[in-house]
Amino acid sequence: MRELCGEPPRIARESGGLEGPRSMSPSSLPEQLDAAMRDLPAEDLIRQGWEDLSQGRESIGSLLLLIGVPRLLKAGLPIPPEKRDVDADRKLYRLLAAAHGLEAHSQYNSYIRELVSFERALERRVSARRQESKVKPAV
Repeated sequence: MRELCGEPPRIARESGGLEGPRSMSPSSLPEQLDAAMRDLPAEDLIRQGWEDLSQGRESIGSLLLLIGVPRLLKAGLPIPPEKRDVDADRKLYRLLAAAHGLEAHSQYNSYIRELVSFERALERRVSARRQESKVKPAV
């Protein structure tokens, strides 16, 4: 069972489904978005997922990013169309089942909750920053 206080297990494998141009990298996150992600719930998992996705690795984090594409795109996370995968939820479940057997369902739900917490926190932070930039008085 995954330790709740520790880091998530690093489960990754090479996947042809995530292959594409190698222009995506952790440093390619827009600076404002990179700053907005700091100290959010599941930040480490999402950042590792970004790195895995950019390298064409199928991992828990990269699959969570793909599951969260609709909300993450609205928040400004630049996930290229060629990286997206409509079966990411099934792939995540299969990956967890291979590693955790009968625990896969609870693991899956736990990771989805982490993703949702991250999405909500990022949306709030991005929205607040957009509001701040609209309200600043002209000098």
